[in-house]
Amino acid sequence: MYKFRSASLLAAAVALMLVALSGPVAAGSPFIEDYQDKGRAGIAGNGDCTFDPGTGDESCFWVDVFAQTGWIKEGGVRHKGGTVCIFMSEFEYDASEDLVTDVISEGCGSASVAVAKDLSTASADGTIELDVCNYDSETDACIPDGTRDVDVDLEWDAEGPLFSNRGTYTETFGGCTYKERFRGTFKPAEVEGTIAGHDLFGEVAKGAAKRSFRCH
Repeated sequence: MYKFRSASLLAAAVALMLVALSGPVAAGSPFIEDYQDKGRAGIAGNGDCTFDPGTGDESCFWVDVFAQTGWIKEGGVRHKGGTVCIFMSEFEYDASEDLVTDVISEGCGSASVAVAKDLSTASADGTIELDVCNYDSETDACIPDGTRDVDVDLEWDAEGPLFSNRGTYTETFGGCTYKERFRGTFKPAEVEGTIAGHDLFGEVAKGAAKRSFRCH
């Protein structure tokens, strides 16, 4: 069952989404990108796996949503206003064929986003176009496969104490390295609404981060 991650790790997932918008990154392909963001946001996610002990087959899904009002600086250009980023992974493993299928959908777009200054509530409404690709484990690349539209109609109702966090986060995978330095304040929240039929868990947050993504 999905265990909700800290907002910093969700922000990391968002940065990876943003990088993916620049196109699929194959192993061995040089790629450099830097991002900064600051503002308030509703953050949500969920994931789960099912395993068949009889066949050895496994299926998993993962959904991350980041709805921010503030600014995002990408490639030296600052974007202001409401932005929603979505990442979805639909993973299947066929044990009899030893075959892995992983369909990844990700993208960011303008949307109506509101976050209370005291982080008590947040909302996001819009339609986001996601780039779709199919992961090829032999080449360690994600092969483009068109786009899909995902409707967003979410509300966050935060409860419980505020907590603050700051630090750094680094992850290396597939010849790429992601680094993040962040600081923020977060409040756990219940999330009303779904993404592609999946229920969500969430937080409301405010803060800032600097991120870099390098592939060699």
